[in-house]
Amino acid sequence: MKGRFVLLAVRMPRAYVEFLDRLVKAGIYPNRCEAIRKAVRDFMFEEYERLEGGGGDADEGGGL
Repeated sequence: MKGRFVLLAVRMPRAYVEFLDRLVKAGIYPNRCEAIRKAVRDFMFEEYERLEGGGGDADEGGGL
């Protein structure tokens, strides 16, 4: 699906990348990108809830 994703370059400490690789190797995530997307999505939902005072109906699909 063209336009659904945007390429984003991010610098991370080596230890973070090594841990991501462990999660992938353990089969928890299919690849680094999915693990990072999940982490960012969880962070955004947490912050959304904090900003909205616990209310709101955030969509798992990516749109807040």
